[in-house]
Amino acid sequence: MNLTVALERRDPAVVVEVAGEIDLSNASSLERQLLGALQDADALVVDLHRVAYLDSSGLACLHRIFLATDDRRVPMRLVTGGNGVSQRLLAMTGLDQVLPTSVSIDEAIRSLNAPDR
Repeated sequence: MNLTVALERRDPAVVVEVAGEIDLSNASSLERQLLGALQDADALVVDLHRVAYLDSSGLACLHRIFLATDDRRVPMRLVTGGNGVSQRLLAMTGLDQVLPTSVSIDEAIRSLNAPDR
């Protein structure tokens, strides 16, 4: 399964919907696309709920993007769907304690609009 990436602006965020497999062969490409989306973003939401496979290079990519958003003071949320591959791996690695997650895009955007983001 290939990786597909689609961008959409949903105020106040740029939403990046990712589907397929994230692995060593495409994690750097995904990272470049996410960094590009971050350029004009007030917030970044990365929707991973349609990701079927995620390896350590994909997890490292997501962590680096989080660090980049943190450096730029741009809030970021990962959408995991609550019980998919990405949610399980984030929990297994403890990254769910570092990377802010939401169950849905709507929930992620609501949390961005919260006063204490």
